[in-house]
Amino acid sequence: MHGYVIAEPGSARGALEPLVDLFGLSVIETGEGLAFRSQNGRVATEIAELVSDGNDGVIERSRMPEHQLPSELVLSFREPLLDHQVVSASRRWNDTADKAQHTIGFAGVLEAGMGRALAGDWLHRVWTGREQVSFAVAQPNAQAEPGAIIRLPGSDTDYLVTEVEDGLVRRVSARQVVRSAPVQWQSANPGAAVALPQVVGHPLALFLDLPMMPGTNVPHDQFRVAAWQRPWKSQVVFASPESSGFVQRATLAQPADFGILQEALPAGVSGRIDRSAKIKVELYGGAFSSVSRALLLNGANTVAVRVASGDWEILQFETAEEVAPDIWILETLLRGQLGTDDAMASGAEVGAQLVVLDERVPPAGLQAN
Repeated sequence: MHGYVIAEPGSARGALEPLVDLFGLSVIETGEGLAFRSQNGRVATEIAELVSDGNDGVIERSRMPEHQLPSELVLSFREPLLDHQVVSASRRWNDTADKAQHTIGFAGVLEAGMGRALAGDWLHRVWTGREQVSFAVAQPNAQAEPGAIIRLPGSDTDYLVTEVEDGLVRRVSARQVVRSAPVQWQSANPGAAVALPQVVGHPLALFLDLPMMPGTNVPHDQFRVAAWQRPWKSQVVFASPESSGFVQRATLAQPADFGILQEALPAGVSGRIDRSAKIKVELYGGAFSSVSRALLLNGANTVAVRVASGDWEILQFETAEEVAPDIWILETLLRGQLGTDDAMASGAEVGAQLVVLDERVPPAGLQAN
């Protein structure tokens, strides 16, 4: 935004509310002041348990009818490339034949392309957020605070908490949030960018269909995603069955540890420690470390290697030695872990990918249904 006009004295709330509404922000009051957060790119907090507050159902649902929603938004603002004259940008919601129009007079200074993009994002939030829920949780519950993104038990839908009412229980009202990639736009000012952005290549991203890991009981969460990039930028995973309507499924805040095999890994033995085989791998940043036998047998140093058949073998290593810059030798192996014996029998070729399995390889957001 190039600027924001406050034409007359007023409250801070009155000045901030148009910004919060148009840019899709959540405002949360903390002990240090107000925190402004984008609704996109935030990981939902799971609500562990709901309680009954005397209503017939634990969760009450309501859905705003289509005729009460605008099919078109007309956004007016000041355009810096036209001597700050007031201009308008409009966007329509394609999934309705209704002609209801909504107008927003925004006191900000925006380029026309950005105005159209913001109008499209605003319509998306209004239409995808028309489903509302109310429920009760036990007191106290810091997860269900105004502005928090939550997920109800047994549901894959995210909700934004809009209101709480405290009593014997905490009564929570929330609206559905369907995260999607923001509408893209490009500046019409030929001399706009003076500072060159940092050049960042496409991330290396892999999807791993893994067996059930220890301590987990959600099968579809074993479809995982890993990404690596230098320099690292947080990644967001979107999915859609077609070329539009992408919905956010996962957020990658940290890069995974990737590597490629420098030597072929032949088939080995499972059920006992293999001292004859070794893995020579080039690691893309990061480092390996050796562990004790007790830690090895308790699941430490677990990696996945893509074998010749395209499957993933899960294996562990006890000792690690860096023999050259970023070149490691991993020895004292436990092969074919978690039922990946068949994958182990295929062996891995030179150049096969290796991924360290830890908290930086999260579920990819595969839905249960």
